[in-house]
Amino acid sequence: RPRQYSYYKYSCTSTNNTNTKSTKMARSSNPVESYRREQRRKEIKKNKSARLKARDVRVATTRTVTEVHDEITTLEKKQTFQNDHLDSTDTRTLERLRKELKIVQRAEEERIEIETKEREEALHNEEIRLRQYEKSDDSIRSINEERYRYAKMSIYYDPVMNPY
Repeated sequence: RPRQYSYYKYSCTSTNNTNTKSTKMARSSNPVESYRREQRRKEIKKNKSARLKARDVRVATTRTVTEVHDEITTLEKKQTFQNDHLDSTDTRTLERLRKELKIVQRAEEERIEIETKEREEALHNEEIRLRQYEKSDDSIRSINEERYRYAKMSIYYDPVMNPY
């Protein structure tokens, strides 16, 4: 009988049961290997989330709301011209741009809040500094000297009783 050659690595048509192997090999039951595999899965998941967070931070700092909104409108126009159908890459980019828009808007709001808080804090500190300056004797003297430059020429001037 002539030998039959198969293109498959493991033939299931053979009549000899001793050499029969399934096409899918079972994973080993070695606990060390399964633990290593599980750790690798966790590491990949953690790295993916770290990459996404880094990309979100980069987007929040570099992109503006108008840029992202313009890109979204161009893709939506493309979608309307193609009878509401986009290819898979365009749909993924559109979804990502919508997420980026939310991220950028949130970052813009946070920036505005921080700027207003800093401005209010600076004004408050300036008011406190002015109040402290006004209460000191040197400040009163300097204000009076500035206000009454020619007080010594007045007939009411007395160095002890009425200095200013």
